[in-house]
Amino acid sequence: MHHAANLARKRRPRTFKEVVGQSFTIRMLQNGLFLEKIFPAYLFAGQRGCGKTSTARVFASALNCLQINNFRKAPKDNVIPCLECDSCKSMLRGNHPDFTEVDAASNTGVDNIRQILEASSYLPLIGKKKIYLIDEAHMLSRAAFNALLKILEEPPESVLFMLATTEFNKIPNTVRSRCFYAPFRSVQANEQVEHLKTLCASENITVADSALQVIAQQSGGSIRDGMNMLEQLTSLKEELNADSVRTALGLVSPKDLIALFSYIANKDVEGLLTALTAFGSVTLDTQSLWNGIGDLLLAMTRAQFSVDLSAHSPFVGCESDCASLAKTCSAVRVYALTQLFWGQEEVFQRTSNKKAFLEHLLVQMALQVDIASLETLAEQFESPTPNEEREQVVRQPARRQASFVAPAPVKAIQEPVETKINASQKREPSVCQQAFGAAWSSFVAEKTLCSDKLLASIMSQAVGIEENVEKKELVISVPKINMFLTEKISSSNNVWQPLLQRYFPQASTIVLKEDSTKPAQNILAKPQTQATVEASSSESIDLSDKERWPTANLLTQKIPGRVEITTKKEQ
Repeated sequence: MHHAANLARKRRPRTFKEVVGQSFTIRMLQNGLFLEKIFPAYLFAGQRGCGKTSTARVFASALNCLQINNFRKAPKDNVIPCLECDSCKSMLRGNHPDFTEVDAASNTGVDNIRQILEASSYLPLIGKKKIYLIDEAHMLSRAAFNALLKILEEPPESVLFMLATTEFNKIPNTVRSRCFYAPFRSVQANEQVEHLKTLCASENITVADSALQVIAQQSGGSIRDGMNMLEQLTSLKEELNADSVRTALGLVSPKDLIALFSYIANKDVEGLLTALTAFGSVTLDTQSLWNGIGDLLLAMTRAQFSVDLSAHSPFVGCESDCASLAKTCSAVRVYALTQLFWGQEEVFQRTSNKKAFLEHLLVQMALQVDIASLETLAEQFESPTPNEEREQVVRQPARRQASFVAPAPVKAIQEPVETKINASQKREPSVCQQAFGAAWSSFVAEKTLCSDKLLASIMSQAVGIEENVEKKELVISVPKINMFLTEKISSSNNVWQPLLQRYFPQASTIVLKEDSTKPAQNILAKPQTQATVEASSSESIDLSDKERWPTANLLTQKIPGRVEITTKKEQ
């Protein structure tokens, strides 16, 4: 008993003309046949169901077609493969003696490749070429690829290799460089709709154009997926329109998705949960709902910047609704919602209860606090109030600079130094500067920081700080920078980084900047004519003897300040 083949197998392309959506690659292959420029190896790469294996079979049939010489003389009058010669008929029956197709997914080992290499030494029986098609070539082992290398580069004159793969990046570069690369792109939605219309007409299938549009969008650019989906839907024995197709596939219509997202945009959690409950009453595919929300976020972003939607977007035809929805959210909030949504994709794919997880995630998106615009923040800083919290003052999305008088010195490390201040420097600092300086003073006075006296000494030399929120940097201005200072900051990040996150949440690292325009406020240094070491006995020791005090001399050269030597009491 013979079973009827499904549509995808029944309508597999037999000629170049029947291949859908790959005009560029087909033209390259046909030109190679006409000009007799045949490569020893071809690599067909692209997504699933876009015609790679079918095109390889058509190309193999054309190479061994007995009409190929007539085609080269008059290409307009002769089409190859002709489908009528003995070679073409053998290809159609699937028993051509000179064509071997290997499934690399089940023949991954080097022994399988060696069998091919041994068989390739025999001459072809019917055609001019002995052709080997290795499907899913990325599944071959490393040893198998190595066995292929030499023959791919210099195969016998009568042998030709074709490799087909859906994962081009897994093919070793040594193999790629030996092959003619034939790219296969995703089939555009409009091309697929036209193909499905032709298919329905030939198979006497009645389907509305709107239903074909939904099928093409859901196929993801795969002709095979679209044909399988169409065949599956025709078994319902009912009229196929856009609504019936969405119901059968568990999809939510674009209008309903826009209505659902409006609850998120307006922070209406009750309305959101009610809408999700209504969706749950029908056969809803959670993965499709996830994909639909992702498509809607992209459509809103494009609408905010007045960019047309792609042909594959399910929201084609709903541009005005997407634009209206986009106006309810700022561009910054749409970006934040997109980050929150796609940041949870890995968890969504792993969880066993996708419906509950997605519902919680959508509620979280609805409750997300909107992000203030730069204009709003600027207005707040123009008229600050004394009772503002420190976090509100510090949190500022643009690059800010707040010069301030250096904080009170840490007693364990330094003593206060009097500095002359010009009249222009005697202006009272603003509330923002005071808060910024207070945060820095508290940061420098932390016990954890003070335990490393050298690190605390460096931090206390700051004559100004500024925060670059875009780069998440806290830039410290110091009178002089050298390799010793930067190396110390870098090597002690485990000490200051936790404290930095506490006092400056917007910054994740510290960067030193030399600021020679400001007076050098050497908080550590005492005015003195020569470098001295203050011992625990309060006596001043001369450091001119560099052999006795090498470390102290090095420190005073690199870091302006005073070095304390503390002696441990004997037990």
